[in-house]
Amino acid sequence: MKELEFEQYYTELLERKQRLDKLLPPARRRRRSSRSPEEAFILTLLDVRRWERAVASGKIEVTGPREFKIPD
Repeated sequence: MKELEFEQYYTELLERKQRLDKLLPPARRRRRSSRSPEEAFILTLLDVRRWERAVASGKIEVTGPREFKIPD
């Protein structure tokens, strides 16, 4: 089993989390009313385009059908 220094591992993990937080939108409180179908469709398209832009720019690498990684 590989040995790691906890402090170094933890700082690297925090740096990766901060980069991921910059890419993805922040979590917000849930809405009480449901979205209209048109609004839900538009928001889904915006999310898909944001994801495609991140993959195209190299900020996210797709490693499998449901797997990705953030390059160092």
